[in-house]
Amino acid sequence: MFYNFNSFTYNLFNKFYKLLICNQDQISELNQFIHKGYQKLKTIDLNKINSLNNELLKFKSKKNQMIEGQVRFEITPEITRIVKKIFFEDLRGITAKMETYYNAKIILSGIMITRNQSVPTSKETFSNYLHNDAYLFTCNQIFINLMDVNHENGPLHYLEFDQQKKFVKKINFFSILKRYFYKNYFHQNDINHNVGKIGNALLVNTSELIHAAGTPLDGYHRDILFLEIAAIPNCKKKQNKMNINIDENFSYNESLALTKVIAKPKNIKTLLKYFFYNFLEKKNLKKINI
Repeated sequence: MFYNFNSFTYNLFNKFYKLLICNQDQISELNQFIHKGYQKLKTIDLNKINSLNNELLKFKSKKNQMIEGQVRFEITPEITRIVKKIFFEDLRGITAKMETYYNAKIILSGIMITRNQSVPTSKETFSNYLHNDAYLFTCNQIFINLMDVNHENGPLHYLEFDQQKKFVKKINFFSILKRYFYKNYFHQNDINHNVGKIGNALLVNTSELIHAAGTPLDGYHRDILFLEIAAIPNCKKKQNKMNINIDENFSYNESLALTKVIAKPKNIKTLLKYFFYNFLEKKNLKKINI
């Protein structure tokens, strides 16, 4: 029924959210995102990207997390400031369209900057196997290249919605091994690769679109900025009921904690509450526009 690796309950939530809450009017600027699961965005201002890279070079903090094959950089106040400028200035056009589509407010819910390095292909270290993010589709990711990315750098690999039925049938859901070695079952041209120049940005519905982090070849790496953006009710009261608390001093160095609050409900009761709050939001917006 749902040709992805996310949970049945989350997929069901997504289906009814699209039917009952999403704006069904044609939004041409989001056509590819809605129908294919991803959308290439305008290149980010290179002055901001260079400022971000310069900031990363300034320190070797003990707070940088190192797992095998990947460095996760500390999100300092200055990095947060630069990233917020990207979100509110460079990405405002697309987030405004997403607010129309979701009938909700779009916020920056998480920031992560990583450097992926070469690791054995058979070992999962930084999501380098086919998967979906275990979130509701109200959360999406924007991948921004902090360097030129070629195939040697291990780019993000991703499908399109129309490809996934064939893909899921060929690679058994329960076979993690097959999901590691997916390249053995498909030609390189069957899969999309997020190769491109520094500053290129890609919006991806990671909860529904099957994807995998690429593994860089020996001697290569990939620096990437991940922005997690989430749709939430405009009503502050409903935000409080969902435990969404964000202000100017909010720290994005909490391992994407806010995204988990918004898009990873712990049980069916919470899932239904979230749906109800968003459904009421749409009803209220309709009354305002009448």
